Amino acid sequence: MLVGVCRVSLLAPQCHSLKEKRSVVRKVKDRIRARFHISLSEVGAQNTWQRAVLGFAVVGSSRNVVEAQLGDVVAAIDAMGLAQVIADDREVIVYGDGDMGHGSVGAAGQGGAAYGAAHGDRTGQDSWVPSAWLSDDDSDNDAGGKP
Repeated sequence: MLVGVCRVSLLAPQCHSLKEKRSVVRKVKDRIRARFHISLSEVGAQNTWQRAVLGFAVVGSSRNVVEAQLGDVVAAIDAMGLAQVIADDREVIVYGDGDMGHGSVGAAGQGGAAYGAAHGDRTGQDSWVPSAWLSDDDSDNDAGGKP
């Protein structure tokens, strides 16, 4: 599983109070939530009048799709005209065991086989998985190796 994380810094020079800034941030969050079905959170610059930092994440199975979703959200925020996007930091990480056929782009969290091995599971597999699912026989998969 690939997780795309983004932190977007916004500048709203028309805001002259925290109340005005909160109104702008609320509009941005509501419109993005309605359009992309994701949640955003204000993660920085909460006590400044004209600056806001928003964070959000997307999940997918393809690096290209995750990167495109991150870019689409940032472009939509910028296109609203409520605030200027002055910076954005994006990162795509592999969460879990990373065995997805996309190559390794990094590791995060305590998921997958690494978690099992570190917590007493010597096989690196989850104990709830039926043994039939753990067989090495991949004859049920198509020629592309995808489930």
